Amino acid sequence: MNIHRGKKGKEGRNYTILKNFWRLVLADEDKIDYEKYFYNRSFGKLATRRDVLNYILSLDKSFRASYEITQEVRKAVKDRDEVSLKELMDMDTTSLPRGMAKAIKTMKRYREYMINSVKYEYSNGPLEGVNNKIKLIKRVSMVIIILIILGYTFWLCLGYLFLSIRIMKSW
Repeated sequence: MNIHRGKKGKEGRNYTILKNFWRLVLADEDKIDYEKYFYNRSFGKLATRRDVLNYILSLDKSFRASYEITQEVRKAVKDRDEVSLKELMDMDTTSLPRGMAKAIKTMKRYREYMINSVKYEYSNGPLEGVNNKIKLIKRVSMVIIILIILGYTFWLCLGYLFLSIRIMKSW
């Protein structure tokens, strides 16, 4: 994206498109709308989100390769396809961009855990949710305790103030 920054003409338009539609690249490929048209000033015509994504991917071959591998990994994990995930981890990374090769290398390092997450239906998500709720209750209760202490302190100070005013008036 930074390659296109500050350029004029078509290159500047590419930067604007990348800046405005970066979420399309992160979205699941199956969820990208290809039926609903909208007017895009950068294109100067009606376009679908699929058209914009295809244009973004046409800007760089290595970026397209990274995008396709990322989508394949997401699909394999979503479909719980152990064989596809193993094939993706075993692929040759010499022709891939450095960032994608590093990601594949990390997947290889945690291969056993990734295969288990696809193979078994167990998840620690519900347990993490319960832990999060417990921490939230503790945090909220601590705030309430602090507010109660501050409230008592305020009323005590106010009481002492009124008491001292009464004493001074009586003299």
